Amino acid sequence: MSPARPKLADPGQLIRSAKRRTDTYRLCTNPDLVAEYEELIQRVAEERTSATDAGSLAGGGRANALQAELDELVKQIADETVEMTFRALPRPRYRALVDAHPPRKNDDGEIPDRRSKALNVDYDTFFAELIRTSLVTPELDEETLTTLLDEVLTASQWRDMSTVVWNLNESTVDVPFLQAVSPKTRASSQK
Repeated sequence: MSPARPKLADPGQLIRSAKRRTDTYRLCTNPDLVAEYEELIQRVAEERTSATDAGSLAGGGRANALQAELDELVKQIADETVEMTFRALPRPRYRALVDAHPPRKNDDGEIPDRRSKALNVDYDTFFAELIRTSLVTPELDEETLTTLLDEVLTASQWRDMSTVVWNLNESTVDVPFLQAVSPKTRASSQK
């Protein structure tokens, strides 16, 4: 006799209380600190290597001093970093946003921008609105959002942030780990 299956939660209640995916993007507002951090990391590694090569059991006093500088720098970077949380849009709202930003075509009816062609949206206008619409925290006024998108973000940061919001809405939400941790699956794999 097999054990009784536990009663599942009310599917309707689960659906009504379902959450949309969220993800974060961390924006350091002082990129000079990041460059300084990368340089210090290199110097700490070099000091530790030279101390090891010299046979120092203490690991090098200079390396420890540099590590203390590095720890302080990490705190400074954290103080100047804005953590932005984005949430996936409901499907109809996302679809309306996609439809509102079709890719621009040239006189021959072709989509000249490769990014717009690949994603089938106007890359520039779509992502600016998707970022604005998906941002949950922090709450930013329109002027600050415009400053962020038009003046603060580098091309690389724009791509990274755009990827975060795109993936929230376009990536598959799957639970492949459930089978891997299921007692039934584990038992059959051990036979």
